[in-house]
Amino acid sequence: SPPLAKKGPDFFMKKEKNQKLLKSILKTLKGFHIRCKFDNKTDESFALPHKGKIEVGIKGLNESQILSSAFHELGHVVLFRKKKFLTVHDGSKVLTKKRARVILKTALKAEHEADRTGKDLMREHFPDIKYIANYEDPEILNWFRENYLLDRKSVV
Repeated sequence: SPPLAKKGPDFFMKKEKNQKLLKSILKTLKGFHIRCKFDNKTDESFALPHKGKIEVGIKGLNESQILSSAFHELGHVVLFRKKKFLTVHDGSKVLTKKRARVILKTALKAEHEADRTGKDLMREHFPDIKYIANYEDPEILNWFRENYLLDRKSVV
């Protein structure tokens, strides 16, 4: 996922509250059989749906942003397990040009669906906290279009 467009007013909370939130997220994700790592050096997050793993960047983020990121990535894993957007979630690093075009066509749809799924799941587990859908922000959409396939190598 892209870096978050806007930081919230209450940048990552006091250490004691941090630990409580992160433990609560881990406990929730464990119920989905997901392993999660938090990274305090970045605000970027990603999922490895085929491995049941997610990594959530927490640097400079507030409670809402951390939860939204975690549940967005959970959304990717849930979609993968439902066999949705498999082209995007296959974990492949090497692509043909044709496959790269197919992925780009469906990837943004997958991001929006991961947001919807993540929002629904977050509402179920953390009903008092607002979900932040990043893929509605024009800056994030531009980032996505420019950077999405950079970590994959295209084959002629």
